[in-house]
Amino acid sequence: MRLIGLSLFVILMISAIPLWAQPSPFQSGSESREDTLIDLTAASKNRSLIRLRTGKSSQTLQAGAGLTFKSLSQGLGTISALAMAANGTLYVADSSSGRIWRLPDRNQDGRFDSKQALPQRFDTPSGLAVHEQTVYVADRNAIWSIEGVHPPVKLAGLLKAKSKGQHHPLTISADRKTLFLGLTTKQGKVRVLGVDIQTGAARLLQERQSDQDIIALGALGSGTPWVALDHAVGPSLTQVFDLDSSHTLASLALPIGTSEWPSALSTHVIVSRLSPDGYDVIAIPAGLGQIEGKGRIIFSGFLNASRRAAWGVPGALYFDENGLIVADSKNGDLYRLSADPVKSSEVSKAISPPSNSQTLESDPLETTIESPKMRISTIEEGSQIGSVSTLKRGSSLEVGSTIIQDYKPLSLNEDEVNTSKSVNGGDFTPQRENTEK
Repeated sequence: MRLIGLSLFVILMISAIPLWAQPSPFQSGSESREDTLIDLTAASKNRSLIRLRTGKSSQTLQAGAGLTFKSLSQGLGTISALAMAANGTLYVADSSSGRIWRLPDRNQDGRFDSKQALPQRFDTPSGLAVHEQTVYVADRNAIWSIEGVHPPVKLAGLLKAKSKGQHHPLTISADRKTLFLGLTTKQGKVRVLGVDIQTGAARLLQERQSDQDIIALGALGSGTPWVALDHAVGPSLTQVFDLDSSHTLASLALPIGTSEWPSALSTHVIVSRLSPDGYDVIAIPAGLGQIEGKGRIIFSGFLNASRRAAWGVPGALYFDENGLIVADSKNGDLYRLSADPVKSSEVSKAISPPSNSQTLESDPLETTIESPKMRISTIEEGSQIGSVSTLKRGSSLEVGSTIIQDYKPLSLNEDEVNTSKSVNGGDFTPQRENTEK
């Protein structure tokens, strides 16, 4: 009888092991479980208000099945944007201090050798892009270009673009001729603009009315970039996939130009999510330019055990050839998430690629501009970020810290503005219709 009683006691104790003592589904190399799938269209199950706490608990970070992660750098401030040069040097924007950090990788082994702050400071920088030796920075006031040790040059002014100024995500086209800029106007419009990297001439590519802010852009091939709003993501502003408002996005990245990434995740859009259910990085299947299925958590552990406080905040994302760089925007830390060479087959078992899809797609640039579904605004090829004057080649950007003299804000009645093509140089000169009766 004592033996039977002891056996029953052992069985009861084993069955009572708390969940926190069981293997986590997020540990690198562990098999994926169904509870890692997230229905982003459903409201968060956790109704608690997440607060930020001091200190770090990076030992709680966990990677999804078939993935591994490592720390890259620390102490970079409030990270708001990432961009990498062809030589492997990473640039990091700190929105709090206004600094731009430079992290060189001299032998291009995926490990940064040092961190150096550029001598200039900017007003809440939120967008970065790099082309050859030039770094482009978007802050509250303008898009700036920096070459080497030279002072920043204003490429395009934003003070009179009627932007809310909180987020100016920036990315560069595949042909390296156009900067894509996202902004949200005070009138409740979200816009994606194309800015010529040589002249600063801007044209409006996409626009829609929205009660959300544009958060991030992700360039893909020769088309216009993918976009992330507060609670939506998609291949264009006219094709966004709406999430429940309890899931807030902080960044967006597309797995382009990387060899250290599971093939089963190659057709997934990667986002940073802030939700009462978790502060984490999620892969969303997106074949043929369409969001398909539920998201899957691939990097987590920023909440404490009670899930009521966050010690870190997953933010800016960037793919390089060695995997996905994830920024903890609260603590200023960087991590790299990549395929686990030992357990890489597990992610293929856990994740089925989207049906009938091979690659992510985005709308061609020309199609996007001329699409009948998209309202053509007053910013056209060769014009400034405004609605009256055009930017001529070689002209300076001096008057009023805007793109050109006689700048007119975007608050003009756009229904009364028409655009006609100039005969010389292919510039577009918006002209106002005669509205007199």
